[in-house]
This record gives sequence, structure tokens and C-alpha cells, in this order.
Amino acid sequence: MERTIEQSTLSQGGKTIPVLTIRPESITGNTGLMLVLHGWGNNRSQYRELMLDFSERYNVICMSPEYRDSGWDASEEGTGMRQPYDFSHLQVMDALAAFRMVSLEYAEGNVRRAFVWGGSQGGHIAMLATAFAPHTFAVTVDACGIVYPDPAKERWKLAGLSKEDRAEWEIRDARRFVDRIRNKVFLFHGDADEAVDIGQSYELKDALKQAGKEVEAHYTRGGDHFLKPVTTRTEQTIQYASEDINTRSIIGENDFERGSVFTFPCTGQTAQVDFRGDVPELSWVSG
Repeated sequence: MERTIEQSTLSQGGKTIPVLTIRPESITGNTGLMLVLHGWGNNRSQYRELMLDFSERYNVICMSPEYRDSGWDASEEGTGMRQPYDFSHLQVMDALAAFRMVSLEYAEGNVRRAFVWGGSQGGHIAMLATAFAPHTFAVTVDACGIVYPDPAKERWKLAGLSKEDRAEWEIRDARRFVDRIRNKVFLFHGDADEAVDIGQSYELKDALKQAGKEVEAHYTRGGDHFLKPVTTRTEQTIQYASEDINTRSIIGENDFERGSVFTFPCTGQTAQVDFRGDVPELSWVSG
């Protein structure tokens, strides 16, 4: 059986999204799914080694979508970003569309064992996907992730965000939607991270705790954006999240099976996430 597969799926607006899928050696009725999300301007192969490990270690089919404006969609070198960069907006739908495609392809597996893992911007998308699809994942791992657009960073300029359009900032702020989350969240971050301020993780942890959610945070003294030279994102996941990944599953139908529709009020506008169609859609429905 070929373990590594290159494929593609359609996402919102008819956008074709490449997806790297890595399977365990054998698929059983308990083989789960893990959505693995790459970082800012990177590509679907960034976490290939992690996916090879986790697919066997946890008996999951790992899928890594290369969301719009990133990687080979942006440059011949496979890194960088198109501008204006989507910045975790329709890219969240790209990620969920990839999850949906793979879950349908491997119906013989166990879609109740569903997990999402993301690093850096991938952690941002993982948290938003967890809030936008609250019945779909059993565990979320956010490794050194962005939590919200930081006006002090240049990223918001690359995304073409206007300081006046508060709704566009708010729909990207994972703190705003923690009340929607139903599953356990793991947060990893290094206090020497120069790419994403560890303070964002502190704020997210506090928001999750205040909302009564299940969150476990591990902060690495001296760890950089990849937790090096002290440890790695992979090692932290194995050390702290393995038991939960091996034992947790969702209860009942996921959001694709339910045909869920959710609204997210923002300043002057309301966003809607709709799972009733062939691909999930995020749109502004008022304002």
C-alpha cells in the first residue's frame, strides 16, 4: 500500500487545494484522521516527517492541505505568500475542505477519532477550525501559533487588512470564539520565540480557562519558534498529547454530517460558516 499520496480538492470559490496525505501501513476500523497545518507561506510538505511518524504512532491518516496564497501557489520555490495574503480566513475553509475529502475517501476508518495539529500560522488556522467546526475534532494541538493579527507586526500589512475594518480583524481572532470550542486544546510555545509573541499563547490560555474549556499549556524556557534547541514541536506533542490522541473521540455526528450553520458576530458585520454544501463556506451575511 502506498503510504504517501499527492491529491487535490476543491475549496470555496472553486479554488483547487493540493493535499499531501500520509496513511499508516494498514487501515482498520479504528484508524482516525489528523489534519496537519503548515506555517505562514510554507507548503504541504513542511511536516512530512511528523506525518510519517504520527500516522503510525497514532493510527491516523494525516492530511496537509496547501492553502491558498501559500507555498507553490505563491512561488516556484514553494515558499512565500501571495499578496494580499488571505491570513487564516478562507484558508480555514481550505483546511476543512481537505479534511472532508479525506474523511469521505476513507469511510472504513473512524471519523470520530479526528484531530487537528498546527504550527505557527497553522496553529492559528487549527484554533479557528476548532471554533468554526466545533463538533468535528476530539483534540487540537496548537504549536507556537498566532492567535490574532498583531498590529505591531508587518503581517497585517501583507494581508492587506485595513485598521478601520474591525470585522476582518475580529473574524481572525481566536480568542473571540473560544466559547464555541468543545474539545481539549494543547498549547505549546517557547519563551524565546521571536516570530510569534508567547504572550499571545498566554492570552489564549486565559481566554479558554475563563470560558471553562479544557486546555493544557506547556511553555519551553529558552525555546525558539520551533522550540529549539530545547525540544521540538513533535517531541512536545508525543510527550504531552499522546494519551489524549490515543483515547479521545468525538461523540455523535461531525459538522459535515450535521450540515451545521454557525454565525459569528463581529463589529458591523456577521460572518457565517456553512457546512451544508459539498465544501464548507465562510461568508459575510449581514452588515
